[in-house]
Amino acid sequence: MNDSQDSNEVATTLSGMGICHYDHQAYDLALTCLEGAVKIRKYRVSRLTDSSELVELYGEEVALGTEFFNLGNIHMQMGDYAQAMQCFVQSRDLRWCHVGSGTVDKILDKYYTEGTVDEDELLGLAHCLHNIGVMFDLKKEYQRSLPHYEEALAIKNAISGFSAQDSMSLVDQAKPGDNRALVFQSLYEDYEFPRCNKATLSAAHTRQKIAMVYVKRKMYDHALFHFSHSLRIQRQVLGKDHFRVGSILSSMGNALRRTSTHSETAIICYNESLRISKLRFGENHATVASAMFQMGSLYDYNKNFSKAMHYYQRALSVYKRRYSQDLRQRLCSGMDRPRSMVMNGDDNVGTEILSTGDEVYVTSDGGPHPEIQIREQYALVTEALRKAKLQDALNRGERISCVGDSHDAWMTFEALLFRFVEMLTVYIVDPASQMMRNTIDTTRQRIESVAHDAIINASDTVDFNFLLLMQDK
Repeated sequence: MNDSQDSNEVATTLSGMGICHYDHQAYDLALTCLEGAVKIRKYRVSRLTDSSELVELYGEEVALGTEFFNLGNIHMQMGDYAQAMQCFVQSRDLRWCHVGSGTVDKILDKYYTEGTVDEDELLGLAHCLHNIGVMFDLKKEYQRSLPHYEEALAIKNAISGFSAQDSMSLVDQAKPGDNRALVFQSLYEDYEFPRCNKATLSAAHTRQKIAMVYVKRKMYDHALFHFSHSLRIQRQVLGKDHFRVGSILSSMGNALRRTSTHSETAIICYNESLRISKLRFGENHATVASAMFQMGSLYDYNKNFSKAMHYYQRALSVYKRRYSQDLRQRLCSGMDRPRSMVMNGDDNVGTEILSTGDEVYVTSDGGPHPEIQIREQYALVTEALRKAKLQDALNRGERISCVGDSHDAWMTFEALLFRFVEMLTVYIVDPASQMMRNTIDTTRQRIESVAHDAIINASDTVDFNFLLLMQDK
């Protein structure tokens, strides 16, 4: 086996190890492995640049483009967005050369007519464009992120076999009057795809990103157009009860609510999202509580305070149960603080990166969303419930007491009790537990040190006795 084969095997092994570490969220180890693979690939490409072995050179460049893309995903997960952007651009440039250069329109014309374009590299180019759009999205540069998303969508639609009208001219087709019909069509009508392949679901994810950009720009009609088409694809590919379908329905409900003319359609989306959340996660999950809170907020906005209170109370019961369980665990076990529940915000979408890089941690402000503690969620729903009760009483002409009713008094006492227990764990239980752990660790280290010295001393004694025995002989 020659040096070239050895280096190729080493690069392949490092790449596989990097992906394995990445899948297990060991990003530091993944970064080390992928950086080593990239260095080897770049060296091999430089050795082949002036040679006549074009097939081998093409294969090395394809592998290098993949390494750059995976390395960009790792940097993105680690929060090093400048390095991630650099890796994605390098991967894009390699793949762009492989599919013929020129504009996306020219590349797609060549793909449709000649059939000589490498489809895998073309899809890889789309993934790079998508992730570059994500990078601009994180920096809130929506004017720059949107064109990259649209180019990625055009490529993915072409590979999926969608018609030309589903590609880059979608903005012109978004009409406010058609939104309700479009939402119902995506909810209740089945659609036969021309072919369901590796790009179909990825196109839906890119559409969802485009919709989120329009939400941030307050262009809700355009957002609903893309949400609806993404929902149609995801319902067909993933199934009608998949949790991602519930997530996009929640986002559609938020967008519909902001248009102020489609509240009934928003309620339909929220109800379907709530049904899926209960089916997938159970009655007492944070996602279910978030969906019920959104329903309550919508009824609250429409001044239907009785229904708003109904959903607020159901959301509060879930948060109260989770809050009390976490506090009891912290107080009784003395373990580290449990992970906080995160409220699903209006624009809170993916929580993981797929192998294609389609999903990332992106929220309404374009950056990592700070975790909202369960106490704040509990307080938020409690305050919303109190306000809804007050407005409902005013509408019914009741006299408002400054101290509230017995239920308000109990909620106040309950909140104070939870707060007291939480402070007790923070200032007494947690420090005592940490002190105990430190004492145990110190004692264990001393025991290990003494045992180590005893083993050495015992070994020396045995050796000395052995030497004495040999001398006697």
